[in-house]
Amino acid sequence: MGRIVSVTFEIAVQKTHARFSVLRGVSELLGLKPGDKIALNIRDCSGKPLFGGVKELKSGTEIYDQADIAKCIKPGQQIRVEASMP
Repeated sequence: MGRIVSVTFEIAVQKTHARFSVLRGVSELLGLKPGDKIALNIRDCSGKPLFGGVKELKSGTEIYDQADIAKCIKPGQQIRVEASMP
């Protein structure tokens, strides 16, 4: 029996802060809950790498208050995120 180990989705960064949410369906597919670690590869929509690393799901499914990610993404930016179990 197989299992899903990574999912790629596109989402807009919040307009006022450099933060975004992992889609609820994605966290459910990966079996993740708030406080769990998640591996992220973030690219802009042209495919340019912006960030790669492991972060914690906060406040449900949000990724925020991460200085290293905030340096790489801009409020309102459309991003492509590959999420997987670390």
